[in-house]
Amino acid sequence: MTSIFHGWISAAARLLRLTPLLWLLGGLALSASPYVRAADRWAAPQMAALPAAEESEGYDILVSTAAPGISVPDVARHDDIPRNPRYERILSFDALGSINPNGTMAVEETIKVYATGDQIRRGIFRTLPLSWNRQDGKIFRVDYQVEQILRDGHPEAYSEKQQGNTLTIRIGSADRLLDAGEYTYVIRYQVSNHFSRFPEWDELYWNVTGNGWPYDIDHASFRLKLPDAASYLNENGLDSRLRTIDTYTGYEGDKGTQAEILPDGSVRTLSRLAAEQGLTVVYTWPRDILASAPAPAASSPWAHFFLPTEKTMVLWVPVLLMVLYYLSWWWRNVVKPGLKMPAVIPLYDTPEGMTPGFVRYVSKRSYDDIAFSSDLLDMVARRVLSLSSRKQEKASGGFLASLVQKREAHWLSPATGGRTVRLSDTDRTLLKILFSGKRQKINLGTAHQKPMQNALSTLEKRCTDQRSALFMRRARPLWCGVGLLLLIPILCAIFINVPMGLITVLLSLFVLFGLGIIGGVLHAIFNARGQVMRWGCMPVFLFLIAAPIVGGFSSVLVSLPLSRLPAGYPGALLICFLVLVFYTIKAPRYTQAGLNALATAKGLKRYLSAAEEHRFETLYPPDKRVEHFEKMLPYALALGVGKTWADTFSQYLITSGSMSEVFANGDWGQVRSFSDSCRSSSSAEPSRSSGGSSGSGSGYSGSGSSGGGSSGGGSGGGGGGGW
Repeated sequence: MTSIFHGWISAAARLLRLTPLLWLLGGLALSASPYVRAADRWAAPQMAALPAAEESEGYDILVSTAAPGISVPDVARHDDIPRNPRYERILSFDALGSINPNGTMAVEETIKVYATGDQIRRGIFRTLPLSWNRQDGKIFRVDYQVEQILRDGHPEAYSEKQQGNTLTIRIGSADRLLDAGEYTYVIRYQVSNHFSRFPEWDELYWNVTGNGWPYDIDHASFRLKLPDAASYLNENGLDSRLRTIDTYTGYEGDKGTQAEILPDGSVRTLSRLAAEQGLTVVYTWPRDILASAPAPAASSPWAHFFLPTEKTMVLWVPVLLMVLYYLSWWWRNVVKPGLKMPAVIPLYDTPEGMTPGFVRYVSKRSYDDIAFSSDLLDMVARRVLSLSSRKQEKASGGFLASLVQKREAHWLSPATGGRTVRLSDTDRTLLKILFSGKRQKINLGTAHQKPMQNALSTLEKRCTDQRSALFMRRARPLWCGVGLLLLIPILCAIFINVPMGLITVLLSLFVLFGLGIIGGVLHAIFNARGQVMRWGCMPVFLFLIAAPIVGGFSSVLVSLPLSRLPAGYPGALLICFLVLVFYTIKAPRYTQAGLNALATAKGLKRYLSAAEEHRFETLYPPDKRVEHFEKMLPYALALGVGKTWADTFSQYLITSGSMSEVFANGDWGQVRSFSDSCRSSSSAEPSRSSGGSSGSGSGYSGSGSSGGGSSGGGSGGGGGGGW
């Protein structure tokens, strides 16, 4: 175990050189979250169209060279730079929205494109999102009914396909190629659940073009028609019932103003929209205009969070497998063998067959420096070893040296004379290791001694050889759980949304790695304090490594817009993670044999921590009490109650006038100093390194016209491409 800890610490020390880089990665993760969201929003419609593309040869998806969410100066995009007029683009995108009395809206999109045969070979495709979310957290599921598709005034073949949160309309025939030139497509469809209702007004927050087009759009416009509009039009054709009109242009999230409101209430752009830029409009009108229309139905965010659709049901397969796996594990290892903690009964004597180090190993599940020093102290108490101590003199050499306190030096040697001691095989092995050749004394004040290191390894191996009999094998189930957790985003990438799945896999790996480091540090602090003392500031540095990883990448995970995630996807991840955490915390760590040994250790600790004088006076005659104190002191040290027992021991020696042959007056300071010396002398010498170290949704705020709106917000939207 010690060698494993040393290896782990050495690897962690090398990681410390990467701390600045990891902090940078964490900071980049925090700052990159909007770009990750933008990338997902851009990629979703493109990937949604891919399966349909694969049905026919030659179907291509255009990938823009502009990074999503990163604004490119208009000077590099718009009309002031000469461009080849014969490149593929959208010449005009004109949309008309007609609100019906029942609240639905008839949309007519007239899209005029110039095709060269580069990407637009057979036709175009249009993607429409199936849900939109407001800033207040509400999610609205929309329904589209495609009514007619025209190309140059004639009906055109098309197909529809829903994938994830996207409806893809693929227009054109696979067996017919288009000549280079201009083509005008008209898409007519009905949409419902697309507007918002407030106490005094209704609002249409509509993404006209969508921000998912990989082409420039020369001109875009939108006109809204309310029910029974003819009676309310003024001399300019403006419906007088409209309260406010707002416009936004640019990349998703931008609040660009490159659009104007015409006298008739329609909106048109003032300059070319670059690829992935769009036009968004916000109209409000009095609520009584649609008095008979049902209020838009908001889906519960929790329902979208947890409940999968038929297409996303596959994401919950790993959840089911994980639950069944852990239930099976629990049945085989806990229920079936009848695993149960025995009653803890105070134990008034040393346990048969359990050394102090083994008692601590059972309690802490690791063999540390305190376990080693308590085993050596037990050999002293049994007169196998002899312990001698003396004060070291202050070092000479100036003011600083004069401040050094006197230290107590401890010497170990084989016990000679006195009573006859029966040696165990382990005792003989340790004596041979510690006092080989002519060496008859060991100065514990000398650090990094090979004999002490070998003795530590021998005693540690004696305990760890019984690990499988005492402790559950929890590592394999834990790794299986991690694998099933990561299987969810992998399935998402395979069956639903490639970018979203890959992003989640990478972020989850970073988060799990950081949590593993933090968990290891906390375990070391609370369960292996002897090791922590050896590590010094290592846990602090490990935490500094893990904190930016967990914080940065977790913030990216939770900042992904809920409506953009597949239904039930975040819930599946959360449930798997919680099941994994529950297993880590609640799964038994001990076998039945381990629980029996643990109950013995707890019973012994209960007696030693009380240290009631009247108890041992009734149990042991006066001539046996000092011996009882001596043999129990190593166990008290191992169980963390050494001071309590030593103070009682010392007080008894004073009041009774007795003397201890092996421990001077039962002084706790001497015992603690001995333990510290054992740790120093048995620790491995630090390795020397030759190298140096180095340090979307809508911006909704009640109404889009209040200034909280942005390009790409609200309902509508999507994008498209050529094939």
